Amino acid sequence: NTNCNRSSNKQVRVQRASVHRRASIDSSIRSERIDLCHFRCLLLSPIMVLTDKQRADFHASIHEYLLCPPTSTGSIDLSSVASALAAADPSVLSNSRPSVKSSSIVGSTSTLLEKKWTAVSRLQKRVLDLERQLASAVRHGFQPGDPASSSGTTNRRRLLPRAGGFSSLSGHAGPISSISLHPSRPLAASAGEDGTVKLWDHEGEGAYVRTFKGHTGPVNSVSFSPDGTMLVSCSSDLSVKLWDLREGRCVRTLRGHDHTISDVCFVPSPPPPAAEEGKAEAYPVTPPGAATLVTASRDQTVKFWEVETGYCIHTVSGRHSDWVRCLAAKNDGSLVASGGN
Repeated sequence: NTNCNRSSNKQVRVQRASVHRRASIDSSIRSERIDLCHFRCLLLSPIMVLTDKQRADFHASIHEYLLCPPTSTGSIDLSSVASALAAADPSVLSNSRPSVKSSSIVGSTSTLLEKKWTAVSRLQKRVLDLERQLASAVRHGFQPGDPASSSGTTNRRRLLPRAGGFSSLSGHAGPISSISLHPSRPLAASAGEDGTVKLWDHEGEGAYVRTFKGHTGPVNSVSFSPDGTMLVSCSSDLSVKLWDLREGRCVRTLRGHDHTISDVCFVPSPPPPAAEEGKAEAYPVTPPGAATLVTASRDQTVKFWEVETGYCIHTVSGRHSDWVRCLAAKNDGSLVASGGN
């Protein structure tokens, strides 16, 4: 009997435990179902972005539209739907326009909802037209957000390149480190790490003109003279070379730097003094030339050279504490700037 009672108690306890487990599982499943249903409701419920005033005006405009009588034989009478909307939201009656309250909507040609609908359609068409105009302007060089291109000036916009470019020039055996455009003729000079300077005619198909050879190291910079008669180049071989464009040969080699020469440019000659009133001009009107060259080097110096003789007339040292990389000169030759590491 004792053994039977013990076994029966175990069965009862086991049954009670299984019932408790089943109940806890059912409750967890129910809670998960409730959470899942709540999540689905959140996903399916529309997110209202209108304020209370906007929503009230929107309902009133819908109510006004539904009250409009049928305009043709095939139209549907929606007055019953308007009554249902008014029963669901009584505020539509107070927010309706005076024409609706006075029941004079019959004589009106269009409702507020119809006007807004047609306005939205017109705005969408206008947005598409503006997007097409913007895409066309970008293809022609317009830069959105650029004050110069949006101010109505056409000079700068005309100089911006179109997509793809109109010609591609190739011929160097190594990377191109510098390029310069002739001030008056359709010529471009390029400097390459292959130790050469090439001259191109960039109009039409971009025809190759000639190659200037003489450097024994990579050419780092190239520049035309202001009058367009000469070309200057500098190289890692510690030399600066002046090239005559008419004869196509090197007319002078300048040496004096102790390390790589990274940049070179002409310093334009100052303009002639203006002639006094009633007197002839003191100087003939000629294209601006350049009597001075300036170079920048990794030896931390900037040197000024006389073009006619090739002599170094001035050296600026102690201003830079590292590699001098680049140079720039004003058009009147009154100022030269240098930049370095």
